[in-house]
Amino acid sequence: MPPNHRLLYPLLLAGFHQAHGKACEGENLPPDGQLRVGVKYKPPECKKLSKKGDNLLIGYTGTLYSDCSVFDESYYDGFKFAYGENQVIKGWDQGLGGMCAFEKRKLTIPAGLAYGSEGKGDNIPPNSTLVFEVELLGINGKKPKKDKGRQPGPRPGSKKLAPKPEKGPMGGMGGMGGMGGMGGMGGMGGMDF
Repeated sequence: MPPNHRLLYPLLLAGFHQAHGKACEGENLPPDGQLRVGVKYKPPECKKLSKKGDNLLIGYTGTLYSDCSVFDESYYDGFKFAYGENQVIKGWDQGLGGMCAFEKRKLTIPAGLAYGSEGKGDNIPPNSTLVFEVELLGINGKKPKKDKGRQPGPRPGSKKLAPKPEKGPMGGMGGMGGMGGMGGMGGMGGMDF
């Protein structure tokens, strides 16, 4: 390898690992860490913001912070639940307020606001930090008109990884059997959008 390349190669490799490390850290955040909310897209016009008690339709992809593996997604069908009513993990109840229709956020949720020291099924190990790419698709049964500035979500035909939702202990959709229900708390299950 020419002398210049010997110096350049480690720098390029370090840059690759640093860029890759930002997406997949390898270690989870402390379980009692803070929720991180990043706004990835906000529509130019917003007539209604999500608030406690609203029935939300959320499209999402969930990955593990440690290795970026996808454990569940429901982007085009979406997931329906009553916001702020303890029907989903705490990280969602804390991170989805004040959203506009079609707004996209990235939620990085430490284990204490997700599934804690127990984890969830085979896909979410104990003390896992979770990352959700979310988009608000509807509020209170209303899907808003298209947003001209809307950026496309995942490609059509992406598959839902979790098995069909089961009834949870609160009568809603269960979790993992089914992240589709965001855990043992259960979802609403019967809302129509």
